[in-house]
Amino acid sequence: MILFTTGTAPVANGTIFTATFPTAFPAGVSAIVTFSAFQTDASATEFLKFKVSAQALNNFIFKAVGTLTASTAYGFNFHISGYDN
Repeated sequence: MILFTTGTAPVANGTIFTATFPTAFPAGVSAIVTFSAFQTDASATEFLKFKVSAQALNNFIFKAVGTLTASTAYGFNFHISGYDN
């Protein structure tokens, strides 16, 4: 679970954060990152304003889609798994 609040002037299509895994997945495995809304009403009603824009063996990037509402609290659950190619 990750909780965050947008700043007073969110950047359109801006990166919210890059999450780095404590241990990278081994070569030949694809990482899969999914997320769901958690805790705040804004997370559920504005769910489509977010996406995982990139993922690698050691991290993923969570990004805004468009412009987020300023000074708004969000919370998302992340599920990270992998599979052999």
